[in-house]
Amino acid sequence: MRPTLALCLLWQAFWSRPGWGEHRWGEHPPADRAGCSASGACYSLHHATIQRLAAEEACSLRGGALSTVRGGAELRAVLALLRAGPGPGGGSKDLLFWVALERGRSHCTLENEPLRGFSWLSPDVSESESDTLQWVEEPQRSCTSRSCAGLQATRGVEPAGWKEMRCHSRANGYLCKYKFEGLCPAPRPGAASNLSYRA
Repeated sequence: MRPTLALCLLWQAFWSRPGWGEHRWGEHPPADRAGCSASGACYSLHHATIQRLAAEEACSLRGGALSTVRGGAELRAVLALLRAGPGPGGGSKDLLFWVALERGRSHCTLENEPLRGFSWLSPDVSESESDTLQWVEEPQRSCTSRSCAGLQATRGVEPAGWKEMRCHSRANGYLCKYKFEGLCPAPRPGAASNLSYRA
């Protein structure tokens, strides 16, 4: 079994233990779904009617941060969580999830840019913005007001996309991202013919 896969399975089993999340994190529910990407980053999806600041705090309490969805690897990992099945209540309703995407007060809407002047609240700038989702609705033109964006998904339907939201409004959930030092990246095919792993 690959080391990353083994660690992710262990992490998921620990993460979803019934009752554990309620004691440690109070009002913030445990993850509805969680998964890890080949890069070693892990993600969790939470269904909860919640404001952005509370979503940021909930991710932080779990040792993570509100998720970026930057580049192909992150995009595939997050879409896999969304595809894993409907959230509470089933149906085909549009759901909005908080992510770490924001346009600052002094930044303008840039219609020709993939993120339209919004940027990821993360120091990691190694990934390209060319592999991103479309906007389900164009953001308002502004150079003077702060605005946030969420990931809009329709249960069971693709593609998902970005949607501008007021930063103090409530979304249907949020996505957290975790990067643990102990997680190993997946081995590259052909990089080694005989791998052994010790914990």
